[in-house]
Amino acid sequence: MFGRKVSILFTLLFIFSISTYAQISVEPFGFGISTEGDDLEIELELTNSGEDDVEFRISYGLVREEEENRGPGRDDFGDVVNEINIGGGNWYGVCWDGDLLWCVNHGDRRMISMNMDGEVQNQVELPQGDFNMPLGMCHDGEAFWIGSWGDGPIHRVDEEGNIIATLNADWAGGPTGVAWDGENLWYVAYQGGNGGSGILQVTPDGELLRTIDLQALQNRDWISIEYVPEHRGGELWVLHNRASLYQLNIDNDQAEIVQELGLQNNNSFGLGHDGENLWYINDASLISIDDGTAELVLLEIEPSEGVVAADDVEGILVTVTPDGYDAGVYNMVLQFELTQAGEMRDDFEDQIIEISAVVSVDAPAASVFCSVIDAATEEPIPNVNVDLQQYLMERTTNNNGLCAFENIPPAEYDFTFSVADYLPLVEPYRIDGEGELELNVELLHASCILDREEIVAELPGGEQTLVLVEISNEGNGPLTYTTEKKLLGDANADPWALRSSLPAGVITDEARIQGIAFVNDLFYLAGANNQDPVIYIVNRDEDLIGQFPQHGESRYGYKDLTWDGELIWGSGERVVYGFAPDGELVTSFDSGISPCTNMTWDNERDILWVSGTTTNIIGFDRDGNQVAELDRQNRRIYGISFWQDDPGGHQLYIYHKINDVGNFLVAKGNIENGEVVAVVSL
Repeated sequence: MFGRKVSILFTLLFIFSISTYAQISVEPFGFGISTEGDDLEIELELTNSGEDDVEFRISYGLVREEEENRGPGRDDFGDVVNEINIGGGNWYGVCWDGDLLWCVNHGDRRMISMNMDGEVQNQVELPQGDFNMPLGMCHDGEAFWIGSWGDGPIHRVDEEGNIIATLNADWAGGPTGVAWDGENLWYVAYQGGNGGSGILQVTPDGELLRTIDLQALQNRDWISIEYVPEHRGGELWVLHNRASLYQLNIDNDQAEIVQELGLQNNNSFGLGHDGENLWYINDASLISIDDGTAELVLLEIEPSEGVVAADDVEGILVTVTPDGYDAGVYNMVLQFELTQAGEMRDDFEDQIIEISAVVSVDAPAASVFCSVIDAATEEPIPNVNVDLQQYLMERTTNNNGLCAFENIPPAEYDFTFSVADYLPLVEPYRIDGEGELELNVELLHASCILDREEIVAELPGGEQTLVLVEISNEGNGPLTYTTEKKLLGDANADPWALRSSLPAGVITDEARIQGIAFVNDLFYLAGANNQDPVIYIVNRDEDLIGQFPQHGESRYGYKDLTWDGELIWGSGERVVYGFAPDGELVTSFDSGISPCTNMTWDNERDILWVSGTTTNIIGFDRDGNQVAELDRQNRRIYGISFWQDDPGGHQLYIYHKINDVGNFLVAKGNIENGEVVAVVSL
């Protein structure tokens, strides 16, 4: 009988959060400004310490607390702001291109542009043979999208009326309205009657992303739509032709009404937004009404978008323009959306950094100067992270242990101090008025002393031994410790730490690698291949050793792959395909999910688990019979994986997003009882 030598490592863990995305950081991380009405400027630095260029886009919005009655409120929703007589009738679409209003005529197939005074600037004839009857229009920043009534397509049209692209989406009825959200197209699929029409989101290439259920609307058959990104929590507007206007929350696929309005005019068509107000058409009248939301223009940001190069710094100038704003405190959040420059993304999820911008207009504000020292030595402590918890605002102490939070409004605050080798401290602090204030803190530390460095024992099989370890604390603060058994060497990685990676796109010269399976010591990769989808085969030495065509009809191919020990399974459409490692198709079945984008094999139950982005996770046997189901619980799912030996029995891992929680989350589900628990935010 052989004995065993066991090494156990005892680790004392200190955990700190750093407010960066990848190698991107923002300095200062949050700021306060106080003004009596003058324009003021503050410069931010966006630092990229990584090896890749990063694109950024900056936006901001007002944070409104329930008890607050300060700052810009709602305008008078529905008030008529402007009315323009455009002559004739049959105007069924309106949009704003950033400078001019455009309308499209259902009868004579033409579109016109005009300024806010109704002066026509341009008139364009649309191709007669390509448009049955134009219906609904929007502008994507460069060109127009215009629907063609009946079962016709949606055309992308330039300002001269030339068709530059055509979208033949899959619908049961013609489009009655179209809208652009900055990246993708929304359209209304008319079904006829009051129970039918739905709203779909598709890519510019026609790939279906979402379907919005309109059961909450009383009238939902003949509708026009507009998408306003600035109206957070109510981006989608819907106009029914019998004079009902709805603002919808579409965080979930079941639309919720934010507010609604009965208009005075029946037979109203088209819906647009000029950045401040809504526009719709009634006969020969182009009518503008207040959208009920005050436009926030307190900050000007330059540049608001661009690229910060690798190992470089980009200066961002923020100008506060308080003219016309009432006295009060305006708590805003600046949002930095970050993507790798030139990256083709298929998940449509941005990386985000958010910081606070707190502007006091003709209102008291104070500056808090923090000093942090060692309680034992009274020496200043550098590099302390100081977090002002009521805002998205952080500072780091300098070599003298000092930092400052300037122009903070009066309130009760909690300052959190944390740095390696010291105990974290939360210090309550009240600001009553204005001026310069001091916050002096002393940090304690704990010292973990063990009476032995390792435990070594040789045991016969089936026996155990007891070893005592004495822990003492020679610090001036309380010691909290945990013991963990860890593997030695490289296997001793933190959970969810990156262990290895495969440069799949570089190896295959492919911009859309969408699925991967590891089969017989080889990587099988699903690639779009310029809309001629293939499976690439790559060995551990990162050599491309083969490829074969994918099965199916999806333009971009499989969105996920999994291996069951015999077959590779893949899908990017409604049908799921099972094929041998040499590419030979063995079986297929209709999953009922369109499109099926996620899958994993359950080797304990012999079940193939599949889902779409917004469907429950469905289990099928090899013959395509549904045998199980796990509720998604409002998660937007982007990947699933099965781990048979999960210690808690939650074997199905789910990579997902939850609105207002996070974009890159991992949860795990218990297949037996349906319980889903959070694991990590990546």
